[in-house]
Amino acid sequence: MRRILAYFLCLCLLTSFTSCDMEDDELSELVTANFVEGNWILTDLIYEEYYDGQLDTGNGEHETPNAPVTMANGKLMSPGETTADYVLTEVDGKDYIVITEEGKDKGTFEITKLTTEEMEWVIEKMGESTRGTYKGVSTYKFTRAE
Repeated sequence: MRRILAYFLCLCLLTSFTSCDMEDDELSELVTANFVEGNWILTDLIYEEYYDGQLDTGNGEHETPNAPVTMANGKLMSPGETTADYVLTEVDGKDYIVITEEGKDKGTFEITKLTTEEMEWVIEKMGESTRGTYKGVSTYKFTRAE
């Protein structure tokens, strides 16, 4: 009788530890969405140009707008600005945020940093000028509003 009881107890213990695991991709999307949503301050906007892979220090800009931004339910809102829509996506293990405003594509930004307190987006655009092909890199830095 004890052996039957011990066998039954072992069987119960083994089956009690099985559970349904959330897929890693689903967990990553959930964490990204939860971290992105909320009130932020756009603290830095940095624009850099590269020619032949070299930074052109004469053609860059750095602004510190300290602009409040609220992100919730797929909407990006800033006081006095048009509300934009956003969608979070992942490609090849990298997180991106796609911004549209009044149905027009405003860019796909790579989320290069995302913590509970800081967020950073980067977008790269290729172009042509009299100096040849260049790459423009815009970096947007945010801190969580208190």
